Amino acid sequence: MAGIREIKYWVLGWGAQAEILEPAILREEVLAEARSMARLYETGMMVNETMADYDFGRSAPRRPKIGS
Repeated sequence: MAGIREIKYWVLGWGAQAEILEPAILREEVLAEARSMARLYETGMMVNETMADYDFGRSAPRRPKIGS
């Protein structure tokens, strides 16, 4: 499974310019990761977060941000 994981992250580096046709397990893993990423950008919540993870006195969830 480690080989699939390495390939998954390599493919994700290509973004929307790449599509995995097979193997099916790799396609499913990349799809799950892409859905998680989309949810993060659409809602601001990570997949495992719940409303309890939010500090409603602030406009953002209590989690570290990457970048500026």
